[in-house]
Amino acid sequence: FSADGRKLSYCSAGTGDGDLYLLDIYSLEKPPTRLTFSPGLDFYAAWAPRGAALAYVSHSDRGANIRVIDDTSEAKPRSRAVTNWDSNQLKPSWSPDGSWLAFYSNHGRADRARFDLYVVQAAGGRPVVVARDVRPSEGRGPAWSPDGKELIVGQNDANAGDPLVRISLESRSQQVIPTGTVNN
Repeated sequence: FSADGRKLSYCSAGTGDGDLYLLDIYSLEKPPTRLTFSPGLDFYAAWAPRGAALAYVSHSDRGANIRVIDDTSEAKPRSRAVTNWDSNQLKPSWSPDGSWLAFYSNHGRADRARFDLYVVQAAGGRPVVVARDVRPSEGRGPAWSPDGKELIVGQNDANAGDPLVRISLESRSQQVIPTGTVNN
């Protein structure tokens, strides 16, 4: 759901590919608006905390890359690439103020089953690694602290029980969160 709770984005294979659609839940008599038109699957949509922007993953023969639609209210919304790598980028997540995106990526990895945590300015820029060897979460993208200064992810370290860690965006320091649990 969008931040105002009015719009719902979802993936549907009605065209043969998995495209993203937008539905205004207060105007259900109107048909959904198709948001994406590229070949391949578009999924993992994440609404910006304010406004009409939507980040998502677009899958192609090159991999899965992060894209952003800055204004979903346009008649034919346009998207822009955040990444364009021959690898898999997953589960974008907006910072609480909407100025950053965080996502998981296996970019540059020999072992494509291993992922790192990246951030990029939502307006555009070069993505940077903030943590190596993390576990993509099951349901959503990386979790942001309420002030947007830290990210919380599961570290891919079976010997330590895959602990949850807090990562400072400023210092890149990591702190294990003492949950007392394993396989986070």
